[in-house]
Amino acid sequence: MFWPPQPAAGVPYFARGSVTGLSGGVMPIAEGVLIALFRLRQVVAVDPHNSRVVVEPGVIDL
Repeated sequence: MFWPPQPAAGVPYFARGSVTGLSGGVMPIAEGVLIALFRLRQVVAVDPHNSRVVVEPGVIDL
């Protein structure tokens, strides 16, 4: 299995995390496949020294 998955027969895929509606985000076209990542909500690492936070794609930034 390859990650990210390769689209079959030219069908595009779109990854989408949690949606706040603030930025318009990803809107797949009718022929596309939407991959919902909203349940991936963990903060993976916090590095205050370098002002860096690593999060999964479902973390909301409000």
